[in-house]
Amino acid sequence: MIPLPKEINVLYVDDEQNYLTAFRAAFRWKFNIYTALTADEACEVLHREHIHVVIADNRMPGTSGVAFFKYMMEQYPAIIRMLITAYQNASDMMDAVNIAHVFRYMLKPWNETELECLIREGYEIYVKESGKEQLINTLEFFLRQKLLS
Repeated sequence: MIPLPKEINVLYVDDEQNYLTAFRAAFRWKFNIYTALTADEACEVLHREHIHVVIADNRMPGTSGVAFFKYMMEQYPAIIRMLITAYQNASDMMDAVNIAHVFRYMLKPWNETELECLIREGYEIYVKESGKEQLINTLEFFLRQKLLS
């Protein structure tokens, strides 16, 4: 059987190397996996690669996942954001939704099947939203051409 091409680019950000290693091992055959130990490393990946889905731990030294996603919203609004944490905290969940506009909030340890489904669902949303944006840009272009003629 010929494997399907991996088309979904996923960035996982976590300050614990063992989680990054486990994530890569679990999903390397299904997705293009990028990992980062810090938000700064993640920003370097975002500048260099075309990422579709970002999963970030909320509690990291230097910055929280919510703060990192707030930055991402300004620079990369189309990327789907998913927050993962080992701590269940209502305030963190509210910030994730209200400030970072996350697609999903998950608890560690993750369920591999569930996480794979969420990544694929997030990618589908990314594709749909990108298609809408392209359509809007095309319509705006034609409208400007019509107004100029």
